[in-house]
Amino acid sequence: MEKTVANRMLLIEDEDDLRTLLEEYLKDNGLSVTSFASADKALPFWRDHADEIDLVLTDMRMPGTIDGIGLARAVRRREGHQPSIVMISGFEPPPRQMLQELGITEFISKPFRISELSRLCAAKMRG
Repeated sequence: MEKTVANRMLLIEDEDDLRTLLEEYLKDNGLSVTSFASADKALPFWRDHADEIDLVLTDMRMPGTIDGIGLARAVRRREGHQPSIVMISGFEPPPRQMLQELGITEFISKPFRISELSRLCAAKMRG
């Protein structure tokens, strides 16, 4: 079965200013974005809309009961359609083997150029 064009990108970032900036920039560049301040809030949305989401862009460390790693695990446990997962963080990345096991296709360290992130996201959403 051929992959369809992405309907939605899920953005999870706990820093309000960064989340707002990313969401606005990505939308201005033609991407469909739904954002949340925590993985705890994003997970129920994910469960209800998983087949519509082709990219999950998540911060690695966030307050709450689940962080970006936990969210990636929850996404990968679901049968069927699997989105690309891009993780961003100001911390050291987890070991490469862990990233591969979680299906995290890219790890981007903060600070980053928003234009580069936007191009990466657009490419991941196109499949």
